[in-house]
Amino acid sequence: MVIGRFVLLIILCASFAAADGYNNSNHETLSEQSISLVLIASAFILLCVCTAAFMKKKSERFKVALFSLIVTATIATTLYLSVSTVLLNTRSESNGPVHWHTDFELWKCGEHIDLIEPAGLSNRIGTPVFHEHGDQRIHVEGVVTQLEDVSLKNFFYVVGGKLFDDGFELPTDNGVVTASAGERCPLGDGKLQVFLYHVTNPDPSKNKGFTYTQTKLEDFTQYVPAPYAHVPPGDCIIVEFDIEKEKTDKLCETYRIARDKGYITEVTDGR
Repeated sequence: MVIGRFVLLIILCASFAAADGYNNSNHETLSEQSISLVLIASAFILLCVCTAAFMKKKSERFKVALFSLIVTATIATTLYLSVSTVLLNTRSESNGPVHWHTDFELWKCGEHIDLIEPAGLSNRIGTPVFHEHGDQRIHVEGVVTQLEDVSLKNFFYVVGGKLFDDGFELPTDNGVVTASAGERCPLGDGKLQVFLYHVTNPDPSKNKGFTYTQTKLEDFTQYVPAPYAHVPPGDCIIVEFDIEKEKTDKLCETYRIARDKGYITEVTDGR
């Protein structure tokens, strides 16, 4: 019974800690805590059941106490999961689960770069909330605690690379590809530039009739995907290390297909 009460105390404390210290938690940490707590509670309940099964003589008082412990452990775990889920949704900057996509292309000196192919059952590189499936698409799927967690800089980080103001490191199937200021390309000195294709009249209920613009981003490391599941109206990002330019001729495949079908039209300064 002493062990049982100790485990039960851990479960109850974890439930209150979720409510009291949530501000310092993120989605991945909370998920790990939830899994750990469920495993602890399951082991505790299994211990109670085994104890009941192997004890030949059990008083009514003992049976009631054992049953009460099992019920309390179940309620405490459910309480923790419920409270943490509500807090996660209400205190997150996304106000609950989201499903956002942004397509991207990576280029260095005119050569297209493919990220390392995902492996394993998850078929992704990154985190459960922020990842890529080998489809040149940034996936934001879940609760976003802070928008900076799904910035372009953090995307490079979660897929195993790095993004700087003047260069990058990218994991590929052929090793790590790097680019840095001062490195030369065939046409001259290379510079890291990021171009954004953004729909100006987004409507999640439609798949055509869009207009879009191309913009060269200055503070590109802090870029956050537009809140749309489909592309377009979701964004297209071109990360390009090459000679300095004001516009790029690179375009995401989804945007190219939509443009060729007449579903989207580019809007320029000259209209």
